[in-house]
Amino acid sequence: MLVSFCLPNDKDDNPPRQLTHFQYTAWPEDGSDPCMWSMVDFEHKVFFNTLETVTLVHSGMDTTRSSVFIALHDLIRQAKLNQAVDFVDTVSRLRQDMPNTVQTYEQYMYLHHAAQAGIACTGSYTHISAIFLKVHLMGNVVNGKNNFENEFNNLFSFETQLTGGVGDVTQDPKSKNRFFIIPDKKYQPLLQVDSPGEEDYINAVTLPSLYTQTNQFLTQLPMPTTVNDFWRLVTQYNVSLIVAFKSYEKDKSLAIYLPEEQGQSLQCGNIAVNVESVTAAPTWTEMKLTVKGKETQEVTHLTFTERHIEPKNLLPNGAELSGLAYVVTTLMDRLDQENYLTVPVVVGKVKSIRPHAIPTLQQYIFVYETMKLYTEAVISTERHRAEYSSTV
Repeated sequence: MLVSFCLPNDKDDNPPRQLTHFQYTAWPEDGSDPCMWSMVDFEHKVFFNTLETVTLVHSGMDTTRSSVFIALHDLIRQAKLNQAVDFVDTVSRLRQDMPNTVQTYEQYMYLHHAAQAGIACTGSYTHISAIFLKVHLMGNVVNGKNNFENEFNNLFSFETQLTGGVGDVTQDPKSKNRFFIIPDKKYQPLLQVDSPGEEDYINAVTLPSLYTQTNQFLTQLPMPTTVNDFWRLVTQYNVSLIVAFKSYEKDKSLAIYLPEEQGQSLQCGNIAVNVESVTAAPTWTEMKLTVKGKETQEVTHLTFTERHIEPKNLLPNGAELSGLAYVVTTLMDRLDQENYLTVPVVVGKVKSIRPHAIPTLQQYIFVYETMKLYTEAVISTERHRAEYSSTV
């Protein structure tokens, strides 16, 4: 959260002081360490906007949280200036001023991992005016590989080191998991159990939007055993938009979870799904739904129907294509609201929650190219608005 305000000066002849207040809101309520990517993102956000200013860091809980942030920033700064970092010296110097700095082994390891991620993403924050140049420079070859490949390999190897790899994607014998892609319990939404035979499990994870921590879900396309669970997720968490990628039509693991035409309805356990309208476009289909459970809610369902993608590349696993869509839309939001973006930080954040997201270099380059096209569209729109305003 960011707030800017003016603080009146105690002397009449001095102008008021302009202050910017950044508040980190992603620290888990149980006191455990936050996602390191969100901490790295916060560090970059603060010092990307407050160069050459005096910075005050405080925590309402204790000095542990603020000291981790200070140590992280110091280590990233050391890497920029000296091409090397000294963890022991950094923590020792902080403890001279704040004795309770980095108190446990787990906090020390967290600092190591967060610093490694922060250093790897140094220079990735790009203003909208520099995105064309950024994408062009990413194509330069260094040590036989272009910068896209170098950045992706660093990110992938880093995630593999922390997660132990992304695991197998073959068929899972468990009835509610299409593949061996199991959600981390820390990020998994739990379903409310209302009827006999229901379970609280669903193969899904929650992901943060630009301003909230639990605003979006990634989940697999429904299987015959999970259709009811899918609609329980929609109704219990008041989902208003569903984005789906059409999968291979011969995939027998897919279930019918939507009526096909306007005016039709489908009963899924205690939930009725009705189609109010259908709009077809060359690459997508929009359905307006009325979903009736304990309450009635309006839901928009968008299906991506692009035919030029090979069926084998349309895995309905709630990770690869849905993860790509999440990364692209999150970066678009950042450009719209903040005028800058950082691809590796956003990709790193989603991979820490759903490791199978953005699994290939091809997808990683696609993200950059998409943001280049989006930036071009934004700049063109602003130019047309300016020209129109000047003629009115």
